[in-house]
Amino acid sequence: MTKKLLLFLAMLCAFAQGAWAQNYEVWDGETQTVPHASSNNTIEINTAAELAWLMHNFRNGSVQYNNVSISPYSANFNLNADINMDSRDWTPFDNYEQGTFNGNGHTIRYIITNGTNDNCQGLFGEMKSGSKVENLHVDCYIKVGDSRKIGGICGDNYGTIENCYVSGHVESAHYNTSLDADLGGIAGLNEGTIQYCCMSGIVKNTGNNSGVGGIAGRNLSGKTISHVTFYGYVLVDHSQDNIWVGVWHQPDCGDDRRLLRRNVCHRVHLKHCGGGHVLPHHV
Repeated sequence: MTKKLLLFLAMLCAFAQGAWAQNYEVWDGETQTVPHASSNNTIEINTAAELAWLMHNFRNGSVQYNNVSISPYSANFNLNADINMDSRDWTPFDNYEQGTFNGNGHTIRYIITNGTNDNCQGLFGEMKSGSKVENLHVDCYIKVGDSRKIGGICGDNYGTIENCYVSGHVESAHYNTSLDADLGGIAGLNEGTIQYCCMSGIVKNTGNNSGVGGIAGRNLSGKTISHVTFYGYVLVDHSQDNIWVGVWHQPDCGDDRRLLRRNVCHRVHLKHCGGGHVLPHHV
């Protein structure tokens, strides 16, 4: 059963790399359009301009449906197109409180390359316990400064991330040795559930601390990461003894509250190497 599951995840990653996101809706870096709602709690995303409006108005804007105001941070979403947002740096959706963001098998491509020192970077900055992201492919290039809680889908996840695929590069230069970097391909810090997800690419931290992993930088005790896989590299510029990768959270595996390099609990496929340099793929 386990071998069949891992084969399925490997095929999913291969399929996603080869078949998803062939025709992008490309944002011009300026235009913003208010999206329309299909019900009193569901917002439809059909164009790059609509996604740009949501990026700038996620916490303070509203969408109308039959004279009802819908707040994006507590709404459901349907993504109906593959969208390329990398004409400008992405600003994360912050504090997604409740609702489901359904990617419907589509792709969002974005970059964060401004060297920000702000924490909680990703497509979503923070997902609350009532929120869910599913059926989404994210293609990202993230390179931030002294930041922590960085992930391709979410910086700090209290909700559920399911059936998602991240490809690309996630990098931080977090140097504060008193705090873990919490840097991961799917989520930086997992305080909720990540399941049936895969990541292919590079996760890199140039700071001198731990909490870096292919799926999540850190998984809190009692939280769930299951049926996931990672194909790529965790790169570090210092002693690998300070880096933890691989999922480690179940009681029978110990209660370290970190991600260890041993693939024991959920057999996350990780490759470990030091140093190295990779050119951005969004150029």
